[in-house]
Amino acid sequence: MPGRDNIDTRDIRLLRKNPAQLVVEYQKTIEVIVGKFVRSGMFAPGEADDVKQAVAEGLLKRMESIRVHFNGSTLVRTYLSVIIRNICLEIRRTTGLGPQTVLGMPDDESLSAGASEGPVNQALIGEAISTFKAILVQFGSNTPKLQLMLKLRFRLPVSTADILKWYPGCTRENLDSLLSAFGGNYESMPDHEVYRSMTPVMNEAEGKLNSSDALRKWTSAKIAEVLELLNGSPPVSTHTEETLKILVEDHVSPFLLRR
Repeated sequence: MPGRDNIDTRDIRLLRKNPAQLVVEYQKTIEVIVGKFVRSGMFAPGEADDVKQAVAEGLLKRMESIRVHFNGSTLVRTYLSVIIRNICLEIRRTTGLGPQTVLGMPDDESLSAGASEGPVNQALIGEAISTFKAILVQFGSNTPKLQLMLKLRFRLPVSTADILKWYPGCTRENLDSLLSAFGGNYESMPDHEVYRSMTPVMNEAEGKLNSSDALRKWTSAKIAEVLELLNGSPPVSTHTEETLKILVEDHVSPFLLRR
């Protein structure tokens, strides 16, 4: 199996020389991302094939712009995954496909008028983004730790800034170790390995001797707390970990409201 460096080298070459083939190579990624949106309620299961086709066409149309703007600061796979999710959101906004939900929010009869659906959906997305940002602030001194663990939970690349904001005294050795493990594509890394790799530095930062399972439980508890705050009491939304992942990705690199 080719390593991530070889795959990224291949993707960069295809982006420059044969973008149409790159879209073909990313059919599986499109399928996975569309599948997640279907499970979140944004699209109906019967519309999945049409959405996948529309996403592939939209990605192909954007290839020249992607080629021009891609600067190599992240993996091609990460870059294209964000764009694919953005295309899905554009399809939902402009065509009205799927149940009347936005980021997992419940059906609302007031959204049934197609002419007003786009602006209403945009407002709901904006409200979800604002709510999520406000929730992060509520965690106070734990916010940097929570943001880092959310990135790890959803397999998003971790930066030097993420680590130092959480642990300003992190040694160069530990910083390099964390960036080596989590600075690129680690999507296939099992949960137990993520927490096992993170726990020693976490314990050093906090002066504790916790197990990796304790860190896993802390992360799960905080995610449950964030979802409860997002959904309200009594619940007015139906956010799940899938929609939370979208909000975290947008928080890292805003794209949900981009036109």
